[in-house]
This record gives sequence, structure tokens and C-alpha cells, in this order.
Amino acid sequence: MVESDLEGPWVKADHAFDSVAKAVPNGDRVFQVISSYDDVRFLVEKAPGYEAGDTLKLIAPLLVAHGADERFLRQVAASPDNTTVIPGAREAIRYIRRSDPFYLISTSYEQYVNFICSFLGVPRRNAFCTSFPIDRLSAGIREKDIRMVKDWTRRIAAMPLIAVDDSGMLVDSCREAKEALDEFFWKILPESSFAQLMQAVKPVGGTRKYEALLRALSREGRSLAESKVIGDSITDSVMLSRARDAGGLAVSFNGNRYSIRNSNVAVVSGNCWATAAVLELYGIGGHEAVREAACEWDLGVFGRLESRGLLTADLAKELRMAFPSAESFPRLYWLQDADVEAVIAESETFRKKIRGTSIGALG
Repeated sequence: MVESDLEGPWVKADHAFDSVAKAVPNGDRVFQVISSYDDVRFLVEKAPGYEAGDTLKLIAPLLVAHGADERFLRQVAASPDNTTVIPGAREAIRYIRRSDPFYLISTSYEQYVNFICSFLGVPRRNAFCTSFPIDRLSAGIREKDIRMVKDWTRRIAAMPLIAVDDSGMLVDSCREAKEALDEFFWKILPESSFAQLMQAVKPVGGTRKYEALLRALSREGRSLAESKVIGDSITDSVMLSRARDAGGLAVSFNGNRYSIRNSNVAVVSGNCWATAAVLELYGIGGHEAVREAACEWDLGVFGRLESRGLLTADLAKELRMAFPSAESFPRLYWLQDADVEAVIAESETFRKKIRGTSIGALG
């Protein structure tokens, strides 16, 4: 059974970033500041109850205050920026679904997931994501609170990114901004008419992604050891590590350091057919087949695996067409045997190249 993140492993989009960039003045900068604050709150402060991906909670009041609604979020979802898939995505998903139940587990807002499921050919019932009934949650927001959030948005745009030094201490130059954001998000907003919205938006990231994984497994009558989990960022780290530790397969696809450190295997590729290859290898030969393939990985590997019965002829053909040269050929690392820091450096460099500069800080 396959359970996968969406943005990164299959599409180049960052719907949340694009929504803020289009709805909010200086929205790209505002999103970057909030993402950096989110990183510090989750990774450094380890705030109780705070999850990776909670950026989507923090930006929700800003979207509402600047007039975003259900129609707007759907329009952004359908824009060219958000429908750019990783090459091979739709075809590889179609191939994977021939033999395995396939679920998407995404931090993204439901407006994007509802659209992209149809685009990728995945049944909507097989997707878990962040519920954001924005029109309902916008009802009753007072005009004075809208003006207050707009004022704070201008302040956030002028703030420095929130950063820590090598010892994990908050950099002095951003201490004032960090304290101001603490006050805004956890004192001012909860006492305003945005309180219900802040309570209602619970992004599916971190532990909530793992809980969604368990619900998907229960629906199919499968165990965690039968999971083949795909992710690329810190929001996936819990479900990746739990699947790996239970005896399943955890695949980092063009992942950052958080996904790689919690996976069995890392794939660095410009085409999603590489993911299909890893999943089929594992399905036929288990962990050892993937490990051996990683050790002998070169331009002739697909033919050798096909001759040994570890890849079907159909998939081997697709792989040879997807990766015709050394320049396009994917990289595969069994992380227990690899120089993990070197893999992280390669994968993080490649992910920026393939996805562009709009990846949020948690991306």
C-alpha cells in the first residue's frame, strides 16, 4: 500500500505560498517571514502542540483579511503554477495504482487537493489534507479585526527573517520581530473575532500526517509494516520514520534533510518513474532488492533488474524511455550504506533546481 505526500513528490506547486503571494501585499515576503518563524517555533522552541506545517494555520487570518475566499483558493489551485507536475507523475501514479492502493496525505488546503486529485487521477476519497472552509470561517469576522490584521501584515512584511545561530540561540537582530509575532499569533488573534478560525484550521502535517496514514491503513485492512511511504520535507518526517521503523519502506523523493534522515532510501530524480521503480523493486524483492539495486546503480541497471524478475518488462521499458542518458538518469541511495550528509547536499540542491524558489521554509 502506497501513501504519499503531494507537493514535491508529484507536483512542483506550493499552493499556500502562491495564495499568500497573490492575495496579500508583499505576500511573498510575508510568507517567508512567517515560514521562518514557523521553523523556529517547531524546530528550536518545540512549542507544545505545534506541528510541522502549521504555517497554514498562521497564514489563514491574513488570507481572510485580504479578501481571499473559496473561489479565490480554487482559482489559485487551477493556475498554471499549481498544475505543473513533476514529469511522469500522472503516468507513474496510474502504473502504481494497478497493483497498490494509493493515498495522498498532504498538508495542502483542501481547495488545492480537491483539484489536483482529479488532475492526477487519484480518487478524492483517497486523499487526506487540511480542511479550510474559508467562507464559513470568514463569517462574523469584525471589520476592526480585519483592519488590525492588515496593519499587522504590513508590519510582518517589514520584519527580518527569524533566525537562530549555530548554538540554536535566537539571533539578536530578529528577537524583537519574534516577540511581536508571538504576541500577534498567540495573544491578539485568539482574543479577536479570528479566534474560531485559528482553532478550526489544523494543518495535516507531522503527527497529523501519521494519524492520517493510520486511518488509510485501517480503511484498507493493512498494517504499518505494509506501508510504502513517500515524502520530501519535515511535514513527512513522522510518517516516514514510523513506516521505516515498523519494517515498511520510507522513500525520500528529492527530499530535504528532515525527510532523508527519516527514510530507508533517497531518490534524486527529475522524473517520477524513478519512484515507481523503487516501489516495484520493493514489492517484488523487499528491502534487500532495493539495497542491492542502489549498490549497482548505473545505466544498465534496469535491464539487469528486468532479467532477474525484479522489474516487469512494461516498467523497464518506461524507465528506459524516461531516462535515456546519463544526464537524465536518477540517483538512488540506500541510506544505511550512504554518506547521508552528501546525499542531503545533493538532494537539497536538486530540489531547489526542480521546484524553483517558491518552496516554503518547511519545504
